[in-house]
Amino acid sequence: PPSNASASRVRQPNRTMPGGSWLNASKPHVFLMLIDDAGWNDMGYQSSDLHECTPFLDELAAGGVKLHWFYGMHECTPARTALLSGRYPISTGTYHASVNFNAPWGLPSHYRLLPQYLAQLSYQTHMIGKWDIGHYHESLLPNRRGFGTFLGYYSVYVSYYEYIAELGSGCLNPNCFTDMHFSVGNTTTQVDSEGEYSTSYFGDRARIIISEHDTDLPLFLYFAPTAMHGPLSAPSHTIHKYAALLDGFGNTARREFAAALLALDETVHLIAEQAVDAGMWDNMVTIVMSDN
Repeated sequence: PPSNASASRVRQPNRTMPGGSWLNASKPHVFLMLIDDAGWNDMGYQSSDLHECTPFLDELAAGGVKLHWFYGMHECTPARTALLSGRYPISTGTYHASVNFNAPWGLPSHYRLLPQYLAQLSYQTHMIGKWDIGHYHESLLPNRRGFGTFLGYYSVYVSYYEYIAELGSGCLNPNCFTDMHFSVGNTTTQVDSEGEYSTSYFGDRARIIISEHDTDLPLFLYFAPTAMHGPLSAPSHTIHKYAALLDGFGNTARREFAAALLALDETVHLIAEQAVDAGMWDNMVTIVMSDN
């Protein structure tokens, strides 16, 4: 991947269009990224120690709107059900806990989700990454709830290289399973992605979706990577590339976090550059948020 410090081909979109708002000219493409477990002090532009770790995300923030009073939920599932349903989790029965790998519950299927509404507006809807709002019945799966394609996992966490729900290779529960799936329409298959670093793997899928998208139609891409959920991992090439920066972190856990964050920032940069190449960037709304 190109260096985060290299000159970016991504510029702030041109929102000025004759006759009024650019949003009225056509339905904008939407790229919604939900980072897992990133906190206030974890974005470079407002961080006390990670200010060199998110150069591209900082660039987006500088040219966008920063929501300084944006409140999240206390756990993964409540945050995700609220985001996709537009309802407080306390009213949907999803407030109390996260949907783990063998949980026999989820967000009830009678609640319509954002991609279902967008599909009615001709949006092509795709999801990548962590679902975590219910999977014990087919009616709860992403491909049955508005997403045309899905590549990702259903449970709370999979390791960055092994994709076993829910404790990585250390899972001793006999009910653990390989939790990586690919869905197109109503067909779902299990994917063998062991050995692929999840942030990069999901990023590659996002770039494929953008490169193959019919730009006459609006795109909704929900990107929910494993990053920055722990236990953390980062690819060796990232650790080597940013060794001088990472060596400055005396705290081992924070150094691991910084390495994974650098990898995420590079991945988002590559996705944005793909949107530029596809001619979609100037008509794309990019939203970056954390679940809790």
